[in-house]
Amino acid sequence: RRSAGVAPGGGQERGSAPGADPALTALREQCSKFGLCADWCADLGKLEGMLKMARSWGIFGVCALKDESGRLGAPIDGLLERKDILERMCLLVAWKNMSVEQLQAECRRRGIPFFTRASRSQILVLEDETEQSDADERKDLMGRLRQDTFPGCAGPLPAHGIKGVWQPSGSRLCPGERPEILPAWTGAPAPGVPQQRHGAEAAKPPQRAAPPASPADTFPDLGLRVHRILREFPNFRGASPGLEAETEWSDEQLRTFFFSGGAQR
Repeated sequence: RRSAGVAPGGGQERGSAPGADPALTALREQCSKFGLCADWCADLGKLEGMLKMARSWGIFGVCALKDESGRLGAPIDGLLERKDILERMCLLVAWKNMSVEQLQAECRRRGIPFFTRASRSQILVLEDETEQSDADERKDLMGRLRQDTFPGCAGPLPAHGIKGVWQPSGSRLCPGERPEILPAWTGAPAPGVPQQRHGAEAAKPPQRAAPPASPADTFPDLGLRVHRILREFPNFRGASPGLEAETEWSDEQLRTFFFSGGAQR
């Protein structure tokens, strides 16, 4: 059902983009460490805003994260693990920052039906009317993406799908099976962003990364408490916090350290 597509503007091969902006590359790498999909964005301001928001979550407990998830519109019913809540929050933050055209492109790649905004008279269109129309269309498209991604999530589409056109992602799952959650953006990178896949590879549907090694395998010298908290951050790729972390660091300091990729404590 899902097929990869090519975003307007395309992308460039990693390491071969002449005049690539190092600030853009650095921000994208930082966003990736926090679990944020940034391939779609070449706007430094948007990347900085998303990164600032994600960093602020590092000091949140699970209850505070759930409150923030509700504000973002991320469904979290039945979620208990911090990493699962953060995964959904990162998706919603990326979608909220995309343009209407980018949201439409993502819906097309996922096979999600939607209606484009009706043509409007060009004789007189007030600025606030245009902004409201964009906001309504953005809300509708995000509702369709949420409904397709999260089983049981309410949205503008029929709950049981549209025969021969679209079915929600959880409709073919076995009881207890978790749906595959794709990145917020499955198309080609935006202009100025290194290309990840090209040629025949671009026709393949996105694949989830292989499960990371267990904390005990990655840092065998650390204690049980640090290993327990590290399990909440399967994407952590930073250095070990050191032996003293087991006895001298609080749980909050450990979570901040792992959430920030080892940049903060």
